[in-house]
Amino acid sequence: MRACRCSGAQSKCGGRAIEGGFRRRLAETIGGIVEEAGKATGGELLSPLLLSHRRLMIGDHKQLSPFNATRTTTLLESPETVREALKVGSEFISRTLRDPSTDEVLDEIDETLADFPALCAEAINCLMLFERLIEAEFAHQKRKPDIRPIAHRLSHQHRMHPAIARIVSRAFYDRELKTHTTATSRFTIEVCPVASVSPARLPDVPIVFIDMPFVQNTLFKTRGEETPRWHNSDELAAVGQVVSLLKPTQGVEKPPSLAILSPYGEQVRRLRRYIDEDVSRYPHLSGFRPAVGPASYCGTVDSFQGNEADVVVVSLVRNNHHAGARSALGFLSDARRMNVLLSRARWRMILVGSLDFLRGIIAATAKTEAGSQIEFFRNCWLPSKMSDVRARQHSFRYPIISLSYRGVQTAIGPA
Repeated sequence: MRACRCSGAQSKCGGRAIEGGFRRRLAETIGGIVEEAGKATGGELLSPLLLSHRRLMIGDHKQLSPFNATRTTTLLESPETVREALKVGSEFISRTLRDPSTDEVLDEIDETLADFPALCAEAINCLMLFERLIEAEFAHQKRKPDIRPIAHRLSHQHRMHPAIARIVSRAFYDRELKTHTTATSRFTIEVCPVASVSPARLPDVPIVFIDMPFVQNTLFKTRGEETPRWHNSDELAAVGQVVSLLKPTQGVEKPPSLAILSPYGEQVRRLRRYIDEDVSRYPHLSGFRPAVGPASYCGTVDSFQGNEADVVVVSLVRNNHHAGARSALGFLSDARRMNVLLSRARWRMILVGSLDFLRGIIAATAKTEAGSQIEFFRNCWLPSKMSDVRARQHSFRYPIISLSYRGVQTAIGPA
């Protein structure tokens, strides 16, 4: 989160009166601006918002939430647990931090027993302040469409290829996110800065899904995801082959950017050893700009929020026999994290994972609360027959091509 405050420069000829007037006019004109407001807690937002009487918050509460917000929310949803934690924790508050107000709050825990659940609910609202304010305002606008709005949803995107944007819109924004006409024209007219070394093996289309064998359906396959949590050696090899099949388009003015992402830190560490620390293995990799760091192509999804790349390769990692959404998918069940993951690519997005595994979780959790929480998967790339959705470059209808991965020694190619 970044905040800006207007502070006037001191005038040598006008004294404090001129300086004060200058600062007041600047504050009235510009005010305070908070970027990435959706990633800040209510407490973190208060300080920059108090710097001016005019405030602008910019953010997306449907992407990553504040740090540890999910864990904190889970705790606050159990008032009894919170009460016990406060009682135990009071013994560890040092004298330097303890003051009369702290003792007063702790004493009120037992006195406000009936109001404590409501207090915990209000704490959740304060924790997710940006989301609470935005959703309440949009609901108010629907009830009273003639009022003057104080919040506005940006419904047109300019960054992503329209094919990628449509997937993101359908999965996370109720189809309300549209691609601006100028962006559609740009992606239609301009040449993609990334090309495939062998289109027969890795087609030149906006979205490709490298379909890994499902560990439960494949004879003699005993390994999918592995500990330490979590990494996937087969996907590591598949990502390496994908990278070897990518090259910059001949004649582009500047090198295209490349990001290789995964939700799991352990997989990212192995990707860095496999790719970042062995660039010579990939003859065309030096033609790409690292998008994650000065010399790094690989990073976690969380670290890449707010960034973008011309081509993004994603290792989903999870491939197991579990039937529960949370136990089977882990981080992949988090719609906010998946929103970030699927919206980083400008021109091309290549996903490595198991479609049969994902379809199995969707089927196992159908008509359950857990199933409703991962409904976005159904809207992403899970049609019943991938052969029905093959498409050519710049076809915006549903341009996903599924390729079966047959092992480390075999090239990526159609089944």
